[in-house]
Amino acid sequence: MGVNAHDLPQRKIGSIIDERYIPPSLRTLTQDSFQKTLLVLCILYPYIKYGSDKQEGEKWLSENIELALSRCSCDIGVRWKEGFFYPAGAEELDKPLIEDTLAWLKDCPNERRDYRTALQHYLEGKSFGDVIKNCYSAVEGVARNVLGNNKTLDNNRDELLAKVNLSGGWKSMLANYIKYAHDYRHASEERHEITKQEAEAYLYMTGLIIRLVIESK
Repeated sequence: MGVNAHDLPQRKIGSIIDERYIPPSLRTLTQDSFQKTLLVLCILYPYIKYGSDKQEGEKWLSENIELALSRCSCDIGVRWKEGFFYPAGAEELDKPLIEDTLAWLKDCPNERRDYRTALQHYLEGKSFGDVIKNCYSAVEGVARNVLGNNKTLDNNRDELLAKVNLSGGWKSMLANYIKYAHDYRHASEERHEITKQEAEAYLYMTGLIIRLVIESK
């Protein structure tokens, strides 16, 4: 979390000879912050055990988080999937274009990390330009993996379209997808302040492109 443990309230137990500390409570760590609560739960996931069983521990934590989310009186804007919180958009699109895409990227760890980073930036709502940059990097990496080269996405465009076996109409769509990212990556004159809606649409488009490319493999 980047928090200095010595800055947190500590409680000692035991004697002077056998002095020990009680770990801070969850609320002490999070200070009732929504974002910090999500962060602590994500950090717990890789380490928690049920008895001595790590998988049972992960299952137990996931079931309780999903139960808590199901009991919310309103949509709090997040979904839980495999140890991580993701932004909740249109439910009918979230599963195929976000949850399933992450599963499809299991054999592309670098690109999966880029896509998760894009989702995290979107969830935090502070840097929507970074959503675009990380989405672009994820698609570029997947294209390189599938085509077996180290070209930029721009230079892989025609070969990628042939591989995915899409009609010419998709050529302009992919070209616009690439150009849109270039405006943010290289600070072109057409760069503008991106809105949350634009970032969300780009996320969904990225998920669709990734699925198409990986399916072609």
